[in-house]
Amino acid sequence: MIRRLRVLLPAVLLALAAGAALPARAQETVIVPTRVIYPGETVTADLLQEVPLRRQLRNPAAVERDWRALDGKVARRTLLPG
Repeated sequence: MIRRLRVLLPAVLLALAAGAALPARAQETVIVPTRVIYPGETVTADLLQEVPLRRQLRNPAAVERDWRALDGKVARRTLLPG
């Protein structure tokens, strides 16, 4: 029993220390419109806001995380706020 404890205790302490050393996962954010943007309308930085992501995305490539990639683009479909 004591021999098993001598083997397990350092392993458990090492695992706990490794978990504490990992940085906390940063909150992911996505870019959303602040108002309705209609097709043919140019997207500008003042029409966009960065909001925290509430849940895991099924398709992470379907959203934009940098507003500079959207600034100056023309909307092809209606974009709803939020």
